[in-house]
Amino acid sequence: MRRVSSRLLGVVLIAGLACTSTGTGDGSPSRPASGSATCVPGEDGCTVTVVVRDVTYELRCQPVAEALVDVDLPRRSGQPKVKAIAGVSWTQAVAVQSDDPSGCGLWALGLAAGLSRTTADSILAEIARGVQAFGVTASPMPEEPPAEG
Repeated sequence: MRRVSSRLLGVVLIAGLACTSTGTGDGSPSRPASGSATCVPGEDGCTVTVVVRDVTYELRCQPVAEALVDVDLPRRSGQPKVKAIAGVSWTQAVAVQSDDPSGCGLWALGLAAGLSRTTADSILAEIARGVQAFGVTASPMPEEPPAEG
């Protein structure tokens, strides 16, 4: 079983995400529960949430390809950066900045609470295909060849 890296753990704690509790519903992050240091999003019954507008997302330890990360979504101060995912409705799933390239990814998947199993499975499969096709991080821009003199 994979553990949260110290870098991701720091981001999770600093960002005000919480294990075993939900957001407050007003867009502000929820408070960490005691013992949350061992919480791995989506595993061991851990529920890490972030709220955008009136939608609560459950964070998964599944990377989103940076190539699919799209438009910034509004967030409150103290919450991690949240972006839409190209080709997926923001009301169903978002990319949450986690800065954990070796574990949950630079961008981790957040699924809207209450999705049907079929919809969630479809989104999970699409995100996995994106990672397979593009990798987790964007390819560096190729350098221009030197000008001939």
